[in-house]
Amino acid sequence: MDITTLPTLTDAQRQQARQRARQTLLAALDEPQIQDFERQQANHYGRTARLIVMLLTLVVMLAAFVISAIHVYSVGRDAYLLHGGDGLTAAIIGGAFVVIAEISVIILSMAPPVLDVTRREAAYMTVGALAAALVAVIGNVSATIPFTPSPFDWLHEWLVAVATDPVLFVLATFPPLLTVLVGMVYKSAALSGTRARHDAQAAYDAALAEYRHTVAHLEQHPDWRVTWGAALWDVWRHTWREYLADIDDDTKLAIILREMNAEDRLRAALNAGGMHEYGLQVRRVSASDGRSKKQVVLDYLAENPDAVSEDQTALAAMLTHAAGIEISQSTVSRAVQAFSVNGHGEGN
Repeated sequence: MDITTLPTLTDAQRQQARQRARQTLLAALDEPQIQDFERQQANHYGRTARLIVMLLTLVVMLAAFVISAIHVYSVGRDAYLLHGGDGLTAAIIGGAFVVIAEISVIILSMAPPVLDVTRREAAYMTVGALAAALVAVIGNVSATIPFTPSPFDWLHEWLVAVATDPVLFVLATFPPLLTVLVGMVYKSAALSGTRARHDAQAAYDAALAEYRHTVAHLEQHPDWRVTWGAALWDVWRHTWREYLADIDDDTKLAIILREMNAEDRLRAALNAGGMHEYGLQVRRVSASDGRSKKQVVLDYLAENPDAVSEDQTALAAMLTHAAGIEISQSTVSRAVQAFSVNGHGEGN
């Protein structure tokens, strides 16, 4: 079927189709949400399982901490009282001894990755954590296993207790060990949670930037021309229903491409400042003017006969702006045909 015999859309209708296509494509683009990326970074066993494990681990750590803290506290307090100190100061020293021996191990081991310190500073903190762990071990051994003041007799008796009194050995060894190990678990959990949140935020920021770039350059999207073509056809078939019975798929495609090309040529002409050589000297049409739209075009062609070779879509847009009335490409086409055959005037 010859599509030149079929009517075209007006510029306003093409713009309507373009806006509809933009809305359709925007609706198909999902704006990223931070919750989606947080779920991707979450433990695959789920938050409930993680919470249960962390609570049970906390129970174990508290139990071990209480035993170890009592041992360390009593050793620190008794050592000060043994040298004639007062009770209040001895209690304070005992409490400080617990902080040094138990809590500082966890703090010094967590500090390097959290504070992003240098390798030398991290080495210093590691040495401090080992020293604190040694204080905790010595405090627990001193509180549970009898030994003489001989050099390293505490170490000898501690090792011998494995065979002679394993209960005392376990009581002296496992509370500080479990406190440190479970504390490391909490450290790893805290750091991994922080890292997961950071990774989720970074992935979300990248996805959001890509989404905003796509929205800002929507007509560069791979699906743009398909969506735009569907919108143009939807407007055309609703406007010119009487022609649909004779239109096959090839004709439909040709119509869509014609409307796309017409708008592309119009945009190119407007952006390039086309038609400037003819200097649009067009009298605006008023209610009492009496001129038809076709006559407005014919009057312009009479003054600028070379304009018959110009792009009709661009010419329609220019005359619409200059005359103050909507002049379609089909009106321009009829006027150009009449002008080419009869010269100037509708009745000539």
